Amino acid sequence: MIHDLKTRAQGAWRAMLRDNWWTERRVAQLRAHESMSVDELESWRRQALARSLQSASRLPAYRQLAGEAIHAGNAEDMLARLPVISKTDLLGRRHEFYPEQRPWHAIGQSSGTSGTPIRVLRSFDSVITENAFVKRHWAWSGFKNGMPRAFLRGDLVVPTDQSEPPFWRLNPVNNQLMVSSRHLKPPFGKAIVEALAEFGPVMMQAYPSTAFSLAQLAQASDVKLHIPYVYTSSEVLMPYQAELVQQVLGAKVMDLYGMAERVIMATGCEHGFMHVNTDYSWVEIIDEDGHPTDGVGTLVGSTFHNQLMPILRYRLGDLSRWMPGQCPCGRPFPRIEPVLGRLQDQVYDSRGQPLSPTLVQFVFKAANHIREAQVAQIGFGHWQVRIAPYPEYGQAMEDSIRASFAKYVDANLKVDFVYLEEIPRTKAGKYRWVVNEVANA
Repeated sequence: MIHDLKTRAQGAWRAMLRDNWWTERRVAQLRAHESMSVDELESWRRQALARSLQSASRLPAYRQLAGEAIHAGNAEDMLARLPVISKTDLLGRRHEFYPEQRPWHAIGQSSGTSGTPIRVLRSFDSVITENAFVKRHWAWSGFKNGMPRAFLRGDLVVPTDQSEPPFWRLNPVNNQLMVSSRHLKPPFGKAIVEALAEFGPVMMQAYPSTAFSLAQLAQASDVKLHIPYVYTSSEVLMPYQAELVQQVLGAKVMDLYGMAERVIMATGCEHGFMHVNTDYSWVEIIDEDGHPTDGVGTLVGSTFHNQLMPILRYRLGDLSRWMPGQCPCGRPFPRIEPVLGRLQDQVYDSRGQPLSPTLVQFVFKAANHIREAQVAQIGFGHWQVRIAPYPEYGQAMEDSIRASFAKYVDANLKVDFVYLEEIPRTKAGKYRWVVNEVANA
């Protein structure tokens, strides 16, 4: 009972922050950007960048900007003079990048997927604006306030040791059914699928891994579950996950790429392309020498809307590439190829050459009877495949996966198989599909 009340209170608090008149006004402003010409949007962006540079000049890390006449006309050149920074700088030089904390400042924290979590100070306006960008993305599917939606992410909705339904809680403030991702297992799957089918959500927020697990459970049950739109974020969305979710749930998968530092947001449109929200931040893709590139490079972002703690030229360690041409959706935001994942989780073949995680997923394209899987590099030329199998999984499937590694990845790799009840999650409940566990990889 206490846990249920706490969950309801958290839902009400979230609704107050995200579904208020201020947020809706900001959503309307952001939606107006969608009808801007490229030139109009570019003018708006340069003014936003100038504001961020002016705000940053108050922080010791950006003291070189103090006293400069910064305006839209020179903002890009001023930004280019600044060094590219990373998580290491925020952690090791905190006194230079952080303003003095006040009681009314919001604190955002990363999940710590790649190591030590990052804490970022945020203004209240920044919190409102972030929610407005998310809601603009929801509007791309036609979603409106009050429509039923499901939530299937890492929140502790019910106690993990609970073995009887309900494994969900209703947040009546914004008509949201919150489902426990910890209970996405065969013994509880049918009850969860039935509850979702009865609730009838128009859309669902999920991790790629939780949406995939739900699709597997729905496929194994005799209950018809249709969710028109599934919004994924916080993990790399693999093609095989999107395919099953689309096939079983009849959903369009709309992915979102973002982070706690809030220096880049990219959102998937109804045509399946990822758009950099260029009214959210100033985004660069740079090569190993720090130069802009049209090839695969590292994503770098600069804050627009957190004037309390602007972060400029922040290297994320994620890889992508600009896509040429206009999207069929007609929005003025440029497209990027799907984010390939963090450099920290770059894996290598037996010769030490980097491999794309997207290539690795082909190994599992024809595999079945697998609930979850993870590929880990544990040594030079040595990988470990961790599988949480269904009872039907057998030696023949392992042999098939091993043969696929030789065909699609590298015939000289040493590949070990480890079988688990469940692939370990991060503290935030996130699932990592490919990991590199070699020190100083």
